[in-house]
Amino acid sequence: MEAATQAFDGADKIRRAAADLFGERGFDAVSIAHIADRAGSSKANIFHHFGSKEALYFAVLREAVDRSTDHFRDAMRAELDPAQRIERAIRGSLTVLFEDPERARLIFREVMESGPCRAEALANEVFGDDFTALTRLFADIQPGGETDGAVPPSFLAHVLLSCNVMLFHCHQVLRHLPGGEYAEQQEHYIKMLRDVLLSSMRAKQETNA
Repeated sequence: MEAATQAFDGADKIRRAAADLFGERGFDAVSIAHIADRAGSSKANIFHHFGSKEALYFAVLREAVDRSTDHFRDAMRAELDPAQRIERAIRGSLTVLFEDPERARLIFREVMESGPCRAEALANEVFGDDFTALTRLFADIQPGGETDGAVPPSFLAHVLLSCNVMLFHCHQVLRHLPGGEYAEQQEHYIKMLRDVLLSSMRAKQETNA
C-alpha cells in the first residue's frame, strides 16, 4: 500500500510539474529533461509512469477535463429537475474554467493550434468522455433524443460549451458591451443560458406536436 501511494504521489508530482511547464512554454518547447528537473524526478521515472511526452501531455489536459465530466455526471442525478440539471452542468463547467485558468488556456491553445492528427487524438483521448457525458445529460432531459426532428443532444452540448468558453475568454470585453452586464453576474448568466437551452427543446417539441 505504501509503495502504491508513493508511486501515485510521484506520478502526480510529475503531472503537476509538466502542467506548469506546458502552460509556460507550450508542448514543443518542453523536454522530458525539463519536466524531470522541475519535478525532482528522473527521465526514466517519467517514462515508467506515462510512457511518452505526448501521453504525459494528454494526462495533463485530461485532468482538468475529467473534473468537468464529474460535474456533468453529477447533473444526471434523478432527484433534479431538467432546469436544475442544466444549471448544474453550466456551473460545473464554468467552475473548472475559472478555478484553473492557466490549465484552461493550455487546453484551448492546443485545440486551436493542433493539426488533423493531434486534433483527432484530442477528441478521442481527452474530450471524448466529457462530451459524451454532457450529450447524455441532454438526451436524458429530452425524451426521444434525436428522433422526430428534435434538437440533437450533441448540438445542445456544443451550445453550452461554446457559450461557457466565450464567457471565459471574453468576459473582460463582454462586460463593457451594451447589455453585457451578465459577464460579471455569473448566476444571472447561468439562468439565462439554462432558459435558452430549455426553450430550444420546448419550441421544437411544440412545433412537432
